[in-house]
Amino acid sequence: MKDLSVVVGDAKFNYRVGLIIEKGSEFLVEVNPAFDYVVIPGGRVKTLESSSEALIREIKEEMGIDINEDEVEMTSIIENFFEFENEKVHELFFVYRMKIEEDDMRFANNMKNMDSVASYYEWVSKEDIKNIRLLPTVLEDAMNSKGFKRLVLKDIK
Repeated sequence: MKDLSVVVGDAKFNYRVGLIIEKGSEFLVEVNPAFDYVVIPGGRVKTLESSSEALIREIKEEMGIDINEDEVEMTSIIENFFEFENEKVHELFFVYRMKIEEDDMRFANNMKNMDSVASYYEWVSKEDIKNIRLLPTVLEDAMNSKGFKRLVLKDIK
């Protein structure tokens, strides 16, 4: 199966999934020191794969952790339009949420991303989320919302 990331005309189309992991008053974010922004764990959906199957696969590939559909719920769909490295991108981003207990040690601070040499995961407090560059920027709305949300972000010229 191939990633659902294709060039259509003068833009790239991505179909992605992400997981908001919440523990008490903290969220887990992925940090790569080469970039000035952070993201939530996740990745691209592959052909003939549902968004929840992709999420479970991505968490296993990147973190080595098994999760199941009963632990997560879809919280948002983000229609994201942006430019990255001089390329216009049209992205559908399906965002899930997982609340874990304080004693759940599966998601450790500074855990390395097994799919990336430089990336690692860090717990960030709800207050500090406002002080970092979280992409897409509307993710903070998804983190703070109760119930399902459709969000649109047009950050393209």
